[in-house]
Amino acid sequence: MYGWINTGATYIALLYCLWHGKKLGVSLWKMIIILAVVYYGSGLLGNGIWSGVEYLREIQFLGITRTVNSIVRLFVFFPLLAIIPALILRVKCSLACDAIVMYPLIRSCLAQLACIFPGCCKGYPWEHGIYNIRTHGYHFPTQIVETILTLLIFIYLLSILKDKKYVSDGSIYPHMMIFYGIMRFVCELLRDNEKILFGVSAVAIHAILIFVVGIIWMLILYRKKENNNEDSIQTLEASEGEDFQACEGTEAAESTQG
Repeated sequence: MYGWINTGATYIALLYCLWHGKKLGVSLWKMIIILAVVYYGSGLLGNGIWSGVEYLREIQFLGITRTVNSIVRLFVFFPLLAIIPALILRVKCSLACDAIVMYPLIRSCLAQLACIFPGCCKGYPWEHGIYNIRTHGYHFPTQIVETILTLLIFIYLLSILKDKKYVSDGSIYPHMMIFYGIMRFVCELLRDNEKILFGVSAVAIHAILIFVVGIIWMLILYRKKENNNEDSIQTLEASEGEDFQACEGTEAAESTQG
């Protein structure tokens, strides 16, 4: 069941992104290529990161004794994978990132439900929780909570896009990273998993990284927007000055003829 739900989550996320990208103005064939690079690239990168994490477990770095193969580790890399084909296909990098934003979000949202069946990603023991096949006890349903919160982030991003009339400005992916990073960090605090540093899990540290990258990304976009506004104002002032001088020259000419 775990494998079936994960596979289904991946295909649903890919199919939705095809529609989402087309809505933003990216042609279907370009979205197929971009998503193919993101999908296969993230698979190869994920295996590499997983091998590194396993090595850290073997040497017990920071006391790590258990590891989790989580998509969270890839959230900061998905934009980089999307940029590669975007440059070749002459698609704006910011547009490509906004076009694939729902892929990791939907995949993470639906895949969390799969974790209920093997009993992974469980919360702390709670008598009113859901039954866990591994511990044969009841635990806080962090999987369900995370699914609901991720769905709320999805709805929030859709509302932003609707307000912008599906015009990409490059801010959707960093928006997702900020809110997802906060949400995942909180959910990790509720999980009954191994804490490695400052009382938080390895995935919680990745969630902090996602949040920080999202904030930096938004600050760069804000600064860029400010610079563009300043340039527009200067251009407008220069244009008005030229019009004023031209008007004065015309008036002077008319006065001379009179």
